[in-house]
Amino acid sequence: MTSGIPQEFGGESGTNIRTGRRGDAVLSALIDYPVAEAQETFAFSLEEENEIAINLAKRIDGNTPRTIYVGTGNSRKPVTYKASESFEQIEHVVSYPAAGSDINSLVIGLGQRVGLGTMSIQTAQTLDPFIDNPEQEHDQIISEGLEKALVSGIQQQAATGAIPPLTLSKVMNLVKNDKLELAEAIAKVTEEAAKEAAKAAEAQAGLPGEAAGAMPGEQDPMAALGAGATMQSMAGGQPPISGPNPSQQNLGQLLNTLRKGSRSVA
Repeated sequence: MTSGIPQEFGGESGTNIRTGRRGDAVLSALIDYPVAEAQETFAFSLEEENEIAINLAKRIDGNTPRTIYVGTGNSRKPVTYKASESFEQIEHVVSYPAAGSDINSLVIGLGQRVGLGTMSIQTAQTLDPFIDNPEQEHDQIISEGLEKALVSGIQQQAATGAIPPLTLSKVMNLVKNDKLELAEAIAKVTEEAAKEAAKAAEAQAGLPGEAAGAMPGEQDPMAALGAGATMQSMAGGQPPISGPNPSQQNLGQLLNTLRKGSRSVA
């Protein structure tokens, strides 16, 4: 208790420190600079150690492939490499994202800088110790955003009846039973709907495989148009154009009546 070790290391708080933020500030002022100095020393030492390890790997393994497991926890995965191909340059740099800073303060500082607009999200992902692969994390964020937009669009079309219930149930079963992802399920159901529409158009034409009145190897334009409209409807596109509404019908009758009057005069 009377030595230079901070009291927080012993599970106690210093005098006149009543908040956790104040305790972190006092502890940071006391140990951050020695920790930063130690980490910089470790970085210089690791550069020399890595160069020795690279030379040993090239001499012992050479072109022989070697598999090692890297990462921790759920991110642990095997990596296969050849020393002669992977280590083209021996010279390299070892550095810490923020020497002397603890993880909590580092993450909070990154979030504040991104919020102020002085740092990009990609740079923050590179410096964040919880993100192993910034490029993969960036792609995952974009994929999740597009998936949310896709789900929202499907829900709106299902509520308005633009998507047939049978098509919606097929997509739901594929996703629910963990057979396909949402995008893959929609693509598969759309392809099946297009094939069914093409078969229906061929059956309507009366000749299997060839449209009535068409040359062999050619496709009837009307059948192709019907298949495309059906596929678009099954895929959740715009519904087909409807007929005239009552106002348009009344206008047509009025114009017809006026034409009859002019004909009788003539």
